[in-house]
Amino acid sequence: METGEMGLAVHGILFIILFLMHAWAFREKSLKFFSPAGWPKNIGIHFGLLSAGILLWGIYPVWYHGLSKSFNLLFGEEGISWTWTIVIIALSGLAFFIGKRQAKLVDFSEAHFLRKPATLILIIYFLARIIFLIAYEMWFRGWFLGELLADFGKIWIAIGINTALYSFIHFFAGRKEAISAIPFGIILCLLAIELQVVWPAAVIHLFLSLGFELNFILRLNNDNISR
Repeated sequence: METGEMGLAVHGILFIILFLMHAWAFREKSLKFFSPAGWPKNIGIHFGLLSAGILLWGIYPVWYHGLSKSFNLLFGEEGISWTWTIVIIALSGLAFFIGKRQAKLVDFSEAHFLRKPATLILIIYFLARIIFLIAYEMWFRGWFLGELLADFGKIWIAIGINTALYSFIHFFAGRKEAISAIPFGIILCLLAIELQVVWPAAVIHLFLSLGFELNFILRLNNDNISR
Protein backbone atom coordinates (compact mmCIF):
# COMPACT_ATOMS: atom_id res chain seq x y z
CA MET A 1 0.00 0.00 0.00
CA GLU A 2 1.20 3.51 -0.80
CA THR A 3 2.29 5.21 2.43
CA GLY A 4 2.97 8.74 1.24
CA GLU A 5 5.28 11.26 2.86
CA MET A 6 2.89 13.75 4.43
CA GLY A 7 3.54 12.65 8.01
CA LEU A 8 1.12 11.96 10.83
CA ALA A 9 1.17 15.59 11.99
CA VAL A 10 -0.27 16.77 8.66
CA HIS A 11 -2.84 13.96 8.69
CA GLY A 12 -3.80 15.00 12.21
CA ILE A 13 -4.34 18.59 11.10
CA LEU A 14 -6.49 17.46 8.17
CA PHE A 15 -8.60 15.32 10.50
CA ILE A 16 -9.04 18.10 13.07
CA ILE A 17 -10.17 20.58 10.42
CA LEU A 18 -12.79 18.16 9.06
CA PHE A 19 -13.85 17.17 12.58
CA LEU A 20 -14.45 20.81 13.51
CA MET A 21 -16.39 21.34 10.30
CA HIS A 22 -18.56 18.31 11.17
CA ALA A 23 -19.15 19.87 14.60
CA TRP A 24 -20.11 23.20 13.00
CA ALA A 25 -22.50 21.53 10.54
CA PHE A 26 -24.03 19.55 13.41
CA ARG A 27 -24.56 22.69 15.48
CA GLU A 28 -26.23 24.37 12.52
CA LYS A 29 -28.43 21.28 11.92
CA SER A 30 -26.88 20.82 8.50
CA LEU A 31 -24.70 17.74 9.01
CA LYS A 32 -26.77 15.35 6.90
CA PHE A 33 -28.62 15.96 3.67
CA PHE A 34 -30.97 13.04 4.39
CA SER A 35 -32.00 13.16 8.04
CA PRO A 36 -35.16 12.00 9.87
CA ALA A 37 -35.36 15.54 11.28
CA GLY A 38 -35.69 17.06 7.80
CA TRP A 39 -33.54 18.67 5.14
CA PRO A 40 -30.37 20.57 6.13
CA LYS A 41 -31.21 23.87 7.78
CA ASN A 42 -28.46 25.52 5.74
CA ILE A 43 -27.73 23.64 2.53
CA GLY A 44 -24.71 25.87 1.89
CA ILE A 45 -23.03 24.62 5.08
CA HIS A 46 -23.67 21.02 4.07
CA PHE A 47 -22.20 21.50 0.60
CA GLY A 48 -19.32 23.38 2.23
CA LEU A 49 -18.61 20.31 4.36
CA LEU A 50 -18.62 18.05 1.29
CA SER A 51 -16.37 20.47 -0.59
CA ALA A 52 -13.91 20.66 2.31
CA GLY A 53 -13.72 16.87 2.49
CA ILE A 54 -13.07 16.63 -1.25
CA LEU A 55 -10.40 19.32 -1.04
CA LEU A 56 -8.56 18.24 2.13
CA TRP A 57 -8.91 14.45 1.93
CA GLY A 58 -8.97 14.17 -1.85
CA ILE A 59 -7.47 16.95 -3.94
CA TYR A 60 -4.68 18.00 -1.56
CA PRO A 61 -3.23 14.48 -1.03
CA VAL A 62 -3.48 13.77 -4.76
CA TRP A 63 -1.66 17.05 -5.52
CA TYR A 64 0.97 16.27 -2.88
CA HIS A 65 1.67 12.68 -3.95
CA GLY A 66 1.01 13.04 -7.66
CA LEU A 67 -1.48 11.40 -9.99
CA SER A 68 0.54 8.23 -10.57
CA LYS A 69 0.92 7.39 -6.90
CA SER A 70 -2.71 8.31 -6.20
CA PHE A 71 -3.91 6.11 -9.06
CA ASN A 72 -1.88 3.19 -7.69
CA LEU A 73 -3.36 3.77 -4.23
CA LEU A 74 -6.89 3.68 -5.58
CA PHE A 75 -6.62 0.92 -8.18
CA GLY A 76 -3.25 -0.79 -7.65
CA GLU A 77 -0.76 -1.89 -10.26
CA GLU A 78 -2.37 -5.30 -10.72
CA GLY A 79 -5.95 -6.49 -10.69
CA ILE A 80 -7.45 -8.53 -7.88
CA SER A 81 -8.49 -12.18 -8.12
CA TRP A 82 -11.96 -13.35 -9.14
CA THR A 83 -12.44 -14.72 -5.63
CA TRP A 84 -11.90 -11.30 -4.09
CA THR A 85 -14.05 -9.70 -6.78
CA ILE A 86 -16.94 -11.96 -5.77
CA VAL A 87 -16.33 -11.15 -2.09
CA ILE A 88 -16.42 -7.41 -2.84
CA ILE A 89 -19.63 -7.77 -4.87
CA ALA A 90 -21.21 -9.73 -2.01
CA LEU A 91 -20.12 -7.17 0.60
CA SER A 92 -21.37 -4.31 -1.59
CA GLY A 93 -24.76 -6.02 -1.94
CA LEU A 94 -24.89 -6.58 1.82
CA ALA A 95 -23.97 -2.95 2.46
CA PHE A 96 -26.74 -1.76 0.11
CA PHE A 97 -29.24 -4.04 1.89
CA ILE A 98 -28.18 -2.71 5.30
CA GLY A 99 -28.52 0.87 4.05
CA LYS A 100 -31.94 0.09 2.60
CA ARG A 101 -33.06 -1.52 5.85
CA GLN A 102 -31.92 1.50 7.86
CA ALA A 103 -33.95 3.77 5.57
CA LYS A 104 -37.04 1.66 6.22
CA LEU A 105 -36.52 1.96 9.98
CA VAL A 106 -36.36 5.76 9.96
CA ASP A 107 -39.09 7.32 12.09
CA PHE A 108 -40.62 10.23 10.21
CA SER A 109 -43.27 10.95 12.86
CA GLU A 110 -41.58 14.17 13.99
CA ALA A 111 -39.94 15.07 10.70
CA HIS A 112 -40.21 18.60 9.38
CA PHE A 113 -39.74 18.40 5.62
CA LEU A 114 -40.40 21.42 3.51
CA ARG A 115 -40.62 21.14 -0.25
CA LYS A 116 -38.21 18.57 -1.65
CA PRO A 117 -35.01 20.13 -3.09
CA ALA A 118 -35.00 20.71 -6.83
CA THR A 119 -33.89 17.79 -9.00
CA LEU A 120 -30.74 19.68 -10.01
CA ILE A 121 -29.78 20.11 -6.34
CA LEU A 122 -30.26 16.39 -5.76
CA ILE A 123 -28.12 15.52 -8.79
CA ILE A 124 -25.35 17.88 -7.64
CA TYR A 125 -25.57 16.42 -4.14
CA PHE A 126 -25.22 12.82 -5.28
CA LEU A 127 -22.28 13.68 -7.55
CA ALA A 128 -20.57 15.57 -4.72
CA ARG A 129 -21.38 12.78 -2.27
CA ILE A 130 -19.82 10.13 -4.52
CA ILE A 131 -16.64 12.18 -4.99
CA PHE A 132 -16.56 12.93 -1.25
CA LEU A 133 -16.77 9.25 -0.28
CA ILE A 134 -14.01 8.32 -2.72
CA ALA A 135 -11.80 11.05 -1.22
CA TYR A 136 -12.88 9.93 2.26
CA GLU A 137 -11.77 6.34 1.65
CA MET A 138 -8.57 7.35 -0.13
CA TRP A 139 -7.62 9.24 3.01
CA PHE A 140 -8.91 6.94 5.78
CA ARG A 141 -8.14 3.56 4.22
CA GLY A 142 -5.33 4.84 2.00
CA TRP A 143 -2.93 7.64 2.87
CA PHE A 144 -3.68 7.78 6.60
CA LEU A 145 -3.79 4.01 7.14
CA GLY A 146 -0.59 3.58 5.12
CA GLU A 147 1.14 6.24 7.22
CA LEU A 148 0.03 4.51 10.44
CA LEU A 149 1.34 1.17 9.20
CA ALA A 150 4.69 2.73 8.25
CA ASP A 151 5.09 4.58 11.55
CA PHE A 152 3.86 1.94 14.00
CA GLY A 153 4.70 -1.23 12.09
CA LYS A 154 1.86 -3.24 13.61
CA ILE A 155 -1.38 -3.84 11.77
CA TRP A 156 -3.70 -3.83 14.77
CA ILE A 157 -2.29 -0.59 16.17
CA ALA A 158 -2.77 1.07 12.78
CA ILE A 159 -6.29 -0.32 12.39
CA GLY A 160 -7.14 0.60 15.99
CA ILE A 161 -6.13 4.25 15.61
CA ASN A 162 -7.72 4.52 12.17
CA THR A 163 -11.02 3.00 13.29
CA ALA A 164 -11.12 5.02 16.51
CA LEU A 165 -10.91 8.29 14.59
CA TYR A 166 -13.36 6.98 11.98
CA SER A 167 -15.85 6.20 14.76
CA PHE A 168 -15.11 9.51 16.50
CA ILE A 169 -16.03 11.60 13.47
CA HIS A 170 -19.37 9.76 13.34
CA PHE A 171 -20.11 10.90 16.90
CA PHE A 172 -22.20 13.83 15.66
CA ALA A 173 -24.45 11.44 13.71
CA GLY A 174 -25.40 9.68 16.95
CA ARG A 175 -24.06 6.99 19.27
CA LYS A 176 -25.58 4.16 17.23
CA GLU A 177 -23.82 5.26 14.05
CA ALA A 178 -20.53 5.83 15.89
CA ILE A 179 -20.64 2.30 17.31
CA SER A 180 -21.62 0.68 14.01
CA ALA A 181 -18.71 2.51 12.35
CA ILE A 182 -16.27 0.38 14.38
CA PRO A 183 -16.84 -3.05 12.76
CA PHE A 184 -17.42 -1.41 9.38
CA GLY A 185 -14.16 0.52 9.65
CA ILE A 186 -12.21 -2.58 10.69
CA ILE A 187 -13.52 -4.56 7.71
CA LEU A 188 -12.58 -1.79 5.27
CA CYS A 189 -9.10 -1.47 6.80
CA LEU A 190 -8.51 -5.22 6.52
CA LEU A 191 -9.65 -5.20 2.90
CA ALA A 192 -7.36 -2.29 2.04
CA ILE A 193 -4.37 -3.96 3.70
CA GLU A 194 -5.03 -7.38 2.17
CA LEU A 195 -5.70 -6.13 -1.36
CA GLN A 196 -3.32 -3.15 -1.29
CA VAL A 197 -5.90 -0.96 -3.03
CA VAL A 198 -8.61 1.40 -1.84
CA TRP A 199 -11.34 1.05 -4.48
CA PRO A 200 -13.08 -1.94 -2.78
CA ALA A 201 -13.51 0.09 0.42
CA ALA A 202 -14.82 3.05 -1.59
CA VAL A 203 -17.29 0.87 -3.52
CA ILE A 204 -18.64 -0.81 -0.39
CA HIS A 205 -19.01 2.53 1.39
CA LEU A 206 -20.79 3.99 -1.65
CA PHE A 207 -23.27 1.11 -1.75
CA LEU A 208 -24.02 1.52 1.96
CA SER A 209 -24.63 5.24 1.52
CA LEU A 210 -26.68 4.91 -1.67
CA GLY A 211 -28.71 2.07 -0.18
CA PHE A 212 -29.83 4.41 2.57
CA GLU A 213 -30.23 7.64 0.65
CA LEU A 214 -31.98 6.31 -2.45
CA ASN A 215 -34.48 4.40 -0.33
CA PHE A 216 -34.88 7.44 1.91
CA ILE A 217 -36.06 9.40 -1.14
CA LEU A 218 -38.37 6.56 -2.19
CA ARG A 219 -39.99 6.56 1.24
CA LEU A 220 -40.51 10.30 1.10
CA ASN A 221 -42.16 10.05 -2.31
CA ASN A 222 -44.24 6.93 -1.61
CA ASP A 223 -45.42 8.02 1.83
CA ASN A 224 -45.97 11.63 0.77
CA ILE A 225 -43.94 12.82 3.77
CA SER A 226 -42.39 15.82 2.01
CA ARG A 227 -44.46 18.90 2.52
